Amino acid sequence: MKDTGFFLTVRKEDQLKFKHFRHTLHLTIAMPVTDLDLSLLPDLQYCNATNCKIFNVYGVESIESKGCQIYLTDNFLTSDTICYLTEMQKQGYTNIKLWG
Repeated sequence: MKDTGFFLTVRKEDQLKFKHFRHTLHLTIAMPVTDLDLSLLPDLQYCNATNCKIFNVYGVESIESKGCQIYLTDNFLTSDTICYLTEMQKQGYTNIKLWG
């Protein structure tokens, strides 16, 4: 994991624990991961998790900025996750990208 202040790049699944990085603004995930929990990243403004084999996403409602850009294209999102993310879009998180 590379932490350069407010930018965080995750390259190993065991590093996908965000409790020490609550003020991260920019998150890039560069590895396969099945679950992505964003609930501990309230300051997040940008998340690139494309092509990471993600099935489940949680915690979007914990992000304070509804303008946060979240890129989840080319993943294996479950139908429940797609429904959840669609609901988050309806609640104002309009920059969630599920498809390219």
